Amino acid sequence: MSASHLDADVTIDAASCDPAVIWTEGVRHLLSEGLGPARFQAATRRLRVPPLTTCLRVNSARASPADLLRLLRGAAEAQGTPEAALPRLHPLIPEAILIPGSGPHSVDYSAAEGREVVIVRKAGEAVLRGADVFVPGVLATTPGLCPGDVVVVSIALERPGSERYGISRGYRLGSDPGLEASAPPRVRVGLGRCLLSRADMFRHERGVGVALVARVYRPGAPACAVPPGTAMLQNLPSLVAAAALDPAPGSRVLDMCAA
Repeated sequence: MSASHLDADVTIDAASCDPAVIWTEGVRHLLSEGLGPARFQAATRRLRVPPLTTCLRVNSARASPADLLRLLRGAAEAQGTPEAALPRLHPLIPEAILIPGSGPHSVDYSAAEGREVVIVRKAGEAVLRGADVFVPGVLATTPGLCPGDVVVVSIALERPGSERYGISRGYRLGSDPGLEASAPPRVRVGLGRCLLSRADMFRHERGVGVALVARVYRPGAPACAVPPGTAMLQNLPSLVAAAALDPAPGSRVLDMCAA
């Protein structure tokens, strides 16, 4: 969620993945009064980091939760995942499989040797949940990148109260010292390996441009381990809402998510 949507600004430690949410005074007062100081501070801290648990909703018409759980646990064990962090079934929602992630982890960025790929916030949110960098999300890079180059992957932050970054897509980092002051602040989220050249990242309309090799936040067992059509990624609150609603055949449901 952008700063403008939150009525908050975000500041960062430029050398790490440690953003801080700074609320506008009116919103801070409203939420602090409504939630109480302790819950408000806890909610603010949670907005700084991605959820560490990924939820899969099983298509019970095509697969059983137990069968998919075995596949996911096998994939996680092959990655060396400890027993305590293996995927598990939700205790109250039988079609929900919870996949624990982990983080934050320290990442050694020295292998990048100053090379960097900057991505837009929405792409960065996907990376924090386990995705690689797809080319539509690339905003700027170091000049001269080639396939195989190791790069720092960082998220650009919008200007406070805006959805603009201060630079145009395709910007060459470090190419114009006069423009560096207008470059957006960035949050490092991992180390990646280029699959495309810099030119191809901005020429192509689809595909993966950078594969992550080290992440600040690790997603856990790969959701792609399950056969297509047997499950879908869905946030747990959505599953809880559907379970509470418990619609019957023929029920009419008003979906207010986009209201």
